Amino acid sequence: MKNYKFVAGIPARLGSSRLPNKLLLEKNDIPILRHTYNRILETNEFREENIFVLTADEKIIDYCVANKLNYITTSECVTGSDRFRFLAEKVDADFYINIQGDEPLIDPELINFFTAALSSNYDAFNVCARIDSKEADRNSIIKVVSNLNDELIYMSRNLIPFSKEGKVSTYFKQLGLYAYTKRAVSLFRNEKSKLESNEDIEILRLVENNLKVKMIIVDDQNSFSIDTFDDYEKFLRIT
Repeated sequence: MKNYKFVAGIPARLGSSRLPNKLLLEKNDIPILRHTYNRILETNEFREENIFVLTADEKIIDYCVANKLNYITTSECVTGSDRFRFLAEKVDADFYINIQGDEPLIDPELINFFTAALSSNYDAFNVCARIDSKEADRNSIIKVVSNLNDELIYMSRNLIPFSKEGKVSTYFKQLGLYAYTKRAVSLFRNEKSKLESNEDIEILRLVENNLKVKMIIVDDQNSFSIDTFDDYEKFLRIT
């Protein structure tokens, strides 16, 4: 098995409309961003030298400087993945791992499983998990349709696949963990593609540009992103 060079990027911004400044909200005097960073440090492949916060926000830069976290200053970007262009320009790697900064409970073993599954056969990888029809019916959940080789066909916030007779028993949802080669990163040039804009799903930009995306199927995770104040309160209650 080839030893790949991995670099983790944490796209970070404070301009969330639903929960402004969320990455610097604290639990036990530790910001959400740092909780996520600490989880990444528990994995097999990542240490301080190959984890970078990717941001255009001065407050996040100030936090990184004060706490000696590696960071790269980006422009304002239309998606988190578009920030990886700045990382790839400065740091060479076989795979750039996109880990969401607002998932402070992400399981280090999930990241280990994901990186172990990467290969040179694809330019992009993403994670999905089985869900039931009740969860699939929510448009905040991104549904995944793949072929028999677990290669991404399409993602949507609408219910897919659709069954005229209502016989679909298993759906798959996208999880926010990605891996890109430099070729994939080069397509994130801060301009959304048509389907990506319609669905607000950034990885569709790769599909529209004929890049194959390999989906890695995992068990559903207890992790969740901090998108609202209710999410933050839920995080605070977890011991």
